[in-house]
Amino acid sequence: MVGRLARSYDLTQPPEMVGASFSQPALILCGRDDNVVGFEDQFGLLGHYSSATYVALANCGHNAWNDQPHQVESHLVQLLERIPAT
Repeated sequence: MVGRLARSYDLTQPPEMVGASFSQPALILCGRDDNVVGFEDQFGLLGHYSSATYVALANCGHNAWNDQPHQVESHLVQLLERIPAT
């Protein structure tokens, strides 16, 4: 399974290039010390996600939930509170 994921890890096209903009609540959560994808490139996604919250956590790398678990939990709870009940 891991080998299969590693062979097709990247998307052929980013969702932002294929679909319409996303207007529902969303969370773009980044670590300022992320050496895999970085936090600045993710800021550019905000134009596609009109109701998104962008967070760049200090002293946090690529695995934010490991580096700042309480901060990540807090932001996820806030996101869930913004999602309308059906």
